[in-house]
Amino acid sequence: MSTETVTRVLVRVTCTNDKNGNPRRGWLVMSWSLARGGKFEGFVDEGYIGSSAIPAELRSLPDFAPPSLAGKSGFVISPADYRSYCAHEYPWRPNP
Repeated sequence: MSTETVTRVLVRVTCTNDKNGNPRRGWLVMSWSLARGGKFEGFVDEGYIGSSAIPAELRSLPDFAPPSLAGKSGFVISPADYRSYCAHEYPWRPNP
């Protein structure tokens, strides 16, 4: 019987600011295994507090935040994708 290794990571994404100038950045919480590929678990919206928005229990996960062409770190996504991710806030994030 083989055991499957699952790796969890945080992937930073960034988007253009909204019409009021508010930042739209956050972290995708992903799990990955060789047998099953990648799975989206949830989203952590940074808001104005940056990476401090990541819940304590997720801060030890490896993160992947590549530099983008716009000079910000993270994968550049569309506003529609950002809204879609925000609808799936990570379940362990405390409610404000």
